[in-house]
Amino acid sequence: MTSVGYGTGTIKFVPNNKQSPSLNYSQRSLIEVLQLDIGGYSLRACDLDNKKEKIFDFQFKNSDFYKFAHSPNQRDEIRHNDGTYYVSLNQHARTQFHKALRQCFELLESKNQQSADVDSGRSSENKTSTGLSDTRTNVNEKTIFVEIHNLSEYIQHGEANKADELIKKLIKSGVQLQVKHLKEPLDEQTFPIRIKIDGFDSDITDLNKFFDVDVYPSTTVHELRAFFEYTLKFPLANQYFFVNGHLAHAESTMNDLKVKNGSLFVLFLIKK
Repeated sequence: MTSVGYGTGTIKFVPNNKQSPSLNYSQRSLIEVLQLDIGGYSLRACDLDNKKEKIFDFQFKNSDFYKFAHSPNQRDEIRHNDGTYYVSLNQHARTQFHKALRQCFELLESKNQQSADVDSGRSSENKTSTGLSDTRTNVNEKTIFVEIHNLSEYIQHGEANKADELIKKLIKSGVQLQVKHLKEPLDEQTFPIRIKIDGFDSDITDLNKFFDVDVYPSTTVHELRAFFEYTLKFPLANQYFFVNGHLAHAESTMNDLKVKNGSLFVLFLIKK
């Protein structure tokens, strides 16, 4: 499964049974929408401050159960068979999470209107290879973002042969490339950041270890997640990056997050 969007905030559950008590979860409750490998989507939440206690986890096929708040001061509502969850998302992640969830609803609505034949064709297209094999070439893990940045430079300056060779090298090594549309060429310099691996499970590989990585101001959190999927086999859906005490959204760049030389990220891993 693949993480589509996520956010943090407070969650309150009000049961339909008036005799049952309401449940309040911490401000570091994590809510996430996932695209399932078998097709479809699921929504789940856990309380990071309470040993990642599961709050809910269910699949959905339409948007009927979810009511978006009209303003940041209002709470989203998630209607469930047993009651209603009221979600107050942190402003930092609220817009991006809503955007991701609305896109899922739009895709589901479109899919529900298609014929069974088209549905079958789409599900087969959604099955993608990991792109990782035993025939990888070696790529310097610390400078992998430099290689990707160089590829962008080659493409922008029309150096087709160099771009072609670098693309082949990156793909053969298992690096998953993502197309970006740049309005103007970037003239950037790399700088180092430090990333600490953290999580609740003591048997997590490389727990409490530090990794030094060279990045660009335009490097995104999604690219950091892809980097750790490539180097340490951490699934994308298990990774949550925090910096300066805040959850970092996948599309945020180092510049967006005001990251500087030597800044510390925490990569929080949740086993799923």
